[in-house]
Amino acid sequence: MSLECLLVCNFGYHSCSHIKTSFMISIHLLSSW
Repeated sequence: MSLECLLVCNFGYHSCSHIKTSFMISIHLLSSW
């Protein structure tokens, strides 16, 4: 888990999950180019 995600987890697990999901989607889109 990234440092940014860990920091956000201090404010709420839902936010962390959303960011991690967005990050994975971004990687998937970039790798499909």
